[in-house]
Amino acid sequence: MQKGKPLLLKLYSNQRVDLAVKNYFSHLKIFIALTILFAISILGLFIYKNHITYSTLFISIGTIFLLIGFIGYFVKNAHSTSIKGDTLIIQYLSHKNIVTSIRSVKKITSLRIVGFQFTKLHYFLDGKKRTSLLINAPGTFPFSAAKFIQLAISKSKKTKANNKPGSVSLN
Repeated sequence: MQKGKPLLLKLYSNQRVDLAVKNYFSHLKIFIALTILFAISILGLFIYKNHITYSTLFISIGTIFLLIGFIGYFVKNAHSTSIKGDTLIIQYLSHKNIVTSIRSVKKITSLRIVGFQFTKLHYFLDGKKRTSLLINAPGTFPFSAAKFIQLAISKSKKTKANNKPGSVSLN
């Protein structure tokens, strides 16, 4: 776990701040694998207890489709996010990076479920509205990721306002 004060110092000195743990993607893959294993065991127990009938078969098939949709959503939207200066660096599960301005973030929503913090970023890149999902386990980040990103956005706007050119005089 990173402490709060060094993270703020890194942010204000324009160093890279990772909003997820270093082995984030391996944790995410383990989470997805455990979710699949849990769902399959529950379905197997459900079919075993209720014997195979048309209703249990339809419920099982519906649950499998929901599970595939759930996993597809996480694979598509779960990203590792970092901030460096005025840039937002988003890394996909396939290790492809997207770099955009921190000011392109238009909306941040955050939800805490059983200690896990789900932060969803809505941002514009290349004229398209995109979303990114960041999942933090309990105790891995000292701040709320949403508050930290909002702090980075406000810092970026202040820096931009301070970098405006002064008045031009023609002599």
